[in-house]
Amino acid sequence: MGEKQKVNFNVSGFDGMFEHRSGGAEALINILYSVTLLLLDNNGLGVRPRRAEHASKAAVSSRLSLFNSTKRLRRCKIQRKRNSMAVKYRLIVLAGLVIGLLLPVVAAGAGGVLDGKRLSEYAARADSQEIVGKLSGNPRVAGDFRNFLRYFALGVEYYKIKEYGHSTDAFLRSREYWPEFFGVDLAIAMAFDGRGDAANAARFYKSYLLKLKKFREGEYRISAPIISFITEGKAEKYDDAEKEIREHLKAKGIDLDKVRPFSDSWKYVFICILTFAALAVCTALYKTIWPALKRWHRIHNPPEGFWVCRKCGARSPVLSNSCVECMRPRG
Repeated sequence: MGEKQKVNFNVSGFDGMFEHRSGGAEALINILYSVTLLLLDNNGLGVRPRRAEHASKAAVSSRLSLFNSTKRLRRCKIQRKRNSMAVKYRLIVLAGLVIGLLLPVVAAGAGGVLDGKRLSEYAARADSQEIVGKLSGNPRVAGDFRNFLRYFALGVEYYKIKEYGHSTDAFLRSREYWPEFFGVDLAIAMAFDGRGDAANAARFYKSYLLKLKKFREGEYRISAPIISFITEGKAEKYDDAEKEIREHLKAKGIDLDKVRPFSDSWKYVFICILTFAALAVCTALYKTIWPALKRWHRIHNPPEGFWVCRKCGARSPVLSNSCVECMRPRG
C-alpha cells in the first residue's frame, strides 16, 4: 500500500510508537486517531501527540485565516452597501431640494383660476390687431368688441390698484357687450370678492363655471374662435376650475351647490312687464278716451241743418228746439 510511518506520542509519560500506513486509508486512520486523542484528553490523560499537535495548529491557523478573510469580505460588502445607501439618500435629498425650489416657481408661473394675472393676460390678448382684422367684416360686432375691450381693460387697471368698486362697474359694462365670454364673469366675481361681497361673488363664480362648461361643450360656436385666441387655446378645465372655486367658497362658508348663478333674465321679465303695461294703457285709451273724442267731434261737427244732443248724441233738425230722442232742450 505505502511506506510505513511512525508517530511518537506520550500518554502520562509513557513513550510509545504508532504505526499507520500512508495512502488511501491514512485519512480514516487519522480521523479515528484524532477522536481517540480527543476522548483521552477530555478524560485528563494528557495525550499530546507531536504530529497531531502540529497538524491541529496548522488547521487552526488556516481556519483563522479563512475566517478573517471572510470577515473582511463581509465588512467590504457591508461598507459598499452603506456607501450605496448613502449615495441614494443624498440623491433623494438633492431631488427633494430641487423640486422644492422649482415647484413655487412653476406654480407662480402657471397660476390658478383665481390668479389676478389671468385677467391681465386676457386683456393683453384681446387687444390684438388680429382680432380686429377678423371682425372688420361686421362693423356692429367690431364696435361691440371695442367697447368690451375698453371697459374690460379699464376694469383690469382698477383691479390692479385694488379699486374694486370701479373695477366691478367697468367689468359689468364690458359684460353688456360680450356676455358669452366666461372671463368677464370671473373678473366680476373676483372684483366682488375683493370688495368683501361673498354672496354676489359666489353668483358670478357659478355663472363663470356654467359658461366655461358650455364653451367646453362647444355651444358658443360664434364666439369660440375669439375666446380660444384670447385664452391661447389653453382655457382652464372645468373640473379644475370647479374644484378650486368650490374650495375657495367653502373657506368662506358658502356651498357652491346652493348658489344661484347670476342671470340677466330679470331684464327680460322687466321688458315683458313694460310691454303688458303698454298694452293695457292702449286698451284703456281705446275703450274710454277714443269714444269720448269721437263723441266730442260728433257734437261739434254736426251735419249741415242739424244739431247734436249733448245728452244722448241724437241728431235733431235746426228748427227743432228740443231733442227728438230724449226731449232735452237745445243748449
